[in-house]
Amino acid sequence: MALAVGCLLGLSEEQMAHALAVAGCFTVELGILDVGEEELTMSRNLKFPYGAYSGILGALLAQKGFKGPLNVFEGHHGFAEVVARGKIDLGKLTQRRKDWTILNTWIKNFAANGQTQGFIAATITLVKEHDIKPEDVAEITIKSNSVVGWHMSDAATHKYPKNVETAGHSAYYLAAIAFLDRAVEPEQFSDQKLRDPKVRELIDKVSIEPARQLDKYSSPGIVEIITKKGQKYRCEVLQPKGHPMNPMSDADVERKFRSMAGKFMGEKQMRQIIDTVYNLEKLDDIGELIKLLVAPGQISQKL
Repeated sequence: MALAVGCLLGLSEEQMAHALAVAGCFTVELGILDVGEEELTMSRNLKFPYGAYSGILGALLAQKGFKGPLNVFEGHHGFAEVVARGKIDLGKLTQRRKDWTILNTWIKNFAANGQTQGFIAATITLVKEHDIKPEDVAEITIKSNSVVGWHMSDAATHKYPKNVETAGHSAYYLAAIAFLDRAVEPEQFSDQKLRDPKVRELIDKVSIEPARQLDKYSSPGIVEIITKKGQKYRCEVLQPKGHPMNPMSDADVERKFRSMAGKFMGEKQMRQIIDTVYNLEKLDDIGELIKLLVAPGQISQKL
């Protein structure tokens, strides 16, 4: 954000460096924001705005001549030492990229945390292909990278989520609801679903195992299901749909948009948004798109 705002402000190279230095000192969000219940997840919603705030503030200060520690990354008690515990390749920060990162955009196919997309896809694939019934299941084993193993599988904080925020970060809940509903969309996070005894019963059959061989992948998933009759089913998804190497089609993106926006606006408005996005280069004013994105009655209801 510091660099983006710096570009908008026309900062010099030296000013950009100081903007980044200032922002880098005040932009660290704790992982606890992803593991708490309602009172902590309310704070979680501020972590990205605070990061943006730090970047904007750093750029504005640098514009006025304010200076920050230019060795913010590699210096003693700097970002690499304190935050990354020395496990950061600083050389990569100075390497010129051969392409643009924006071309590797990842769109989440399912309405859940990005790291869970692989095992959700694997679970739904197994259930659909073999028509496995919940009452026939003995065990469900989810294997993923260490991010999921460490971040979303702590039984004390994630096994029985109480709200939509924690449910979206619970590997247990997501595996169970994907199995039961064969889908993970907004409807799968209703209060009724969160309290459904069938979901909890299936959660109790789910175990999460980190698999280090999967750490080189983003959002991989291996799912193994064993039935009460001893039948074993296995599915591996290393690059789920939406991954840059397995991108969603335009039709996939439109379907997801409608599933997310459908309860807030009608088909006519959604069609206008889709058509406008496809013809974005013809817009003279981006404000035209912003106006279309406002759901009818939402502003007045909040006021």
